[in-house]
Amino acid sequence: MTRVDVDWAAPWFAPYRDVGEPVLARLAAGLPVHEALGHQCFEAAGPLSQGYERHVAATGRVPTRDNTQPNTSREFCIDDRVFREPRLASAPAMGAVAC
Repeated sequence: MTRVDVDWAAPWFAPYRDVGEPVLARLAAGLPVHEALGHQCFEAAGPLSQGYERHVAATGRVPTRDNTQPNTSREFCIDDRVFREPRLASAPAMGAVAC
């Protein structure tokens, strides 16, 4: 896992310290994301027998990807859009990116 150091004194992070600090500590201890979030509504992402929204509505549980590893791809996702990282455009593809 990539370690995340947050400046909790920064005004934009300070309101989230009480929630964020324990989550980051659990991630640093090696817990997967769905467990580190510390709430029973999160579950490990896996194959769904129905669509995401239907699954959440039916179960009340949110499939959560364990995406704490650094992205080695030339592409990255925001929402459902895929973007290319221009500085890496000449690098060989490292694999498919799933958004």
